Amino acid sequence: MKKPRGSNPDAKAATPETVSGPAGFLADETSQTTTLWSLVELAVREIPRRFPEIAPDAMRLCMSLSCGADLVSYDISATIRERQGSVPVINPLLVLSLFEEIEMRDLTRLCNRSRAAISTIVDELFELGYVTRRISPDDRRVAIIKITPAGHEAFRRMFVQYNSREQYWAGALTAEEQKQFVTLLGKLVNSRLTDQDTRLRR
Repeated sequence: MKKPRGSNPDAKAATPETVSGPAGFLADETSQTTTLWSLVELAVREIPRRFPEIAPDAMRLCMSLSCGADLVSYDISATIRERQGSVPVINPLLVLSLFEEIEMRDLTRLCNRSRAAISTIVDELFELGYVTRRISPDDRRVAIIKITPAGHEAFRRMFVQYNSREQYWAGALTAEEQKQFVTLLGKLVNSRLTDQDTRLRR
């Protein structure tokens, strides 16, 4: 298996002392031994060597956020599926449980999904009896979605399972560390939400 560019083919086998970074990257990792998480450290080590204009700290931050979110999301989704839950419907049901009734376009925006994806999910929720839908009397182009009592109960049941896995991941940090992490993430996101250069789903 081909080694990452820049590695020494004559180097002796890695030992625990060669582990570097929070991802536990080993100097002689191959594509077969690299994990999604250790890929972050490998990329941050290798790419700036090839492209000097790259800012490695910014790269590490954003790659870690993206990769970490993917890993957590996949684990939660897989766990819920094993328990016969449906992850795609949880976020729309959460939004609906908060607002009770909402225009389709706002549901799409707040779920940060495409219009087609949310339309498919709403069709599923309607068939299950979890939502009702009607045309706005003010604008016939606007669909209004409302959660039903059955929808509230389904959301409660699914979200209890969902949150149990959230607790599993959050449990890796102390309460104070969780607070610090959320504070820093909030600072990062809030500082860019109103920036003209930030691309947001409308």
